[in-house]
Amino acid sequence: MTVREIRILALLTGAMLLLTVLAHQFRHASSMEGIGELWLEGLDVNAVSRIELVGGGERARVSLVLGDAGWGVEQRRMYPAEISRIRRLLLDLSEAKVVERKTDDPEQYAQLGLRDIAHPDARGVLLKLTQAGEVRVLRLGNQPAGRTATYVRAGDDDQCWTVNREIAPAGDPAQWLRPQLLDLPADKVQRVRVAHADGETVEGARDDGGGALTPRGLPAGAALKDAQALLRIANAATALELRDVLPEDEAPEPDGDAARVEFEMLSGYTVRAQLFARGEAHYARFTVQQSKRMSAKARADATALEQRVRGWVFQIPSFAYTSMTVRWSDLTESEGDAAAG
Repeated sequence: MTVREIRILALLTGAMLLLTVLAHQFRHASSMEGIGELWLEGLDVNAVSRIELVGGGERARVSLVLGDAGWGVEQRRMYPAEISRIRRLLLDLSEAKVVERKTDDPEQYAQLGLRDIAHPDARGVLLKLTQAGEVRVLRLGNQPAGRTATYVRAGDDDQCWTVNREIAPAGDPAQWLRPQLLDLPADKVQRVRVAHADGETVEGARDDGGGALTPRGLPAGAALKDAQALLRIANAATALELRDVLPEDEAPEPDGDAARVEFEMLSGYTVRAQLFARGEAHYARFTVQQSKRMSAKARADATALEQRVRGWVFQIPSFAYTSMTVRWSDLTESEGDAAAG
């Protein structure tokens, strides 16, 4: 091989090495593009007025709408939504940063939970955000194991990313409802009464001087198991949260086994509940009655409660239902057993 040929070969080898290095640097730079940046530039959490969650097969799951009265759940006729949950979702979206570049091959989307939402077996969620009249479409996929992260894709963009937030909005409308239902302080209950469909009535009231709830109409030969037995009924209406809600015209009708419960408050108003069960679900319909002699605060509290419960039937926890539908046999023992104890 001549000297000239050796020089040409060396130049070609050097050029190939240079091209290899440049290609590697280009691929590296491309893979790092966008890393560390916000995934959703320009998302104003205070300007969002509608959030839609769509599941596989393009099935609408949840629609959250900002109306004149605040956020509501469209699938529950605009019953108030839990604002803190909505705000958490929007903040996670607005603060999410890109930490990894993933595939742009549609054949690989299913592995990330980012398959086309029109497919009936698609996992993940298609999220539509309406901001200032414009709809922004986002796709949320799986969460990588052992990491606080989510696979995402924006709109029709082929490129998938990993962001540094776990974003997995609930697909059940009930989980977006404002959970607070009743919060009647047990020590402010003047009288509680449970009337069963078969005629049995369980009742307790406080004497004029206050004190514990004492039984009214206690069966002959029976004694309360403990001094706080009747208080458990009142406690069931303290910090009571709903499981779901239905408009009255869509709710199941109570049959002959419905129980009626009254909570008469020291402040002057009475909360009445009609309770019934259907299968594993337990329901309550509430009404509020105000008396003439009430303070301004008590009247405001009663009015707010009345407005919140009017026209709705609530699904409540089974333990609350059980506590509010007790019978004397649940609360008492024979006087002989009590004396022996």
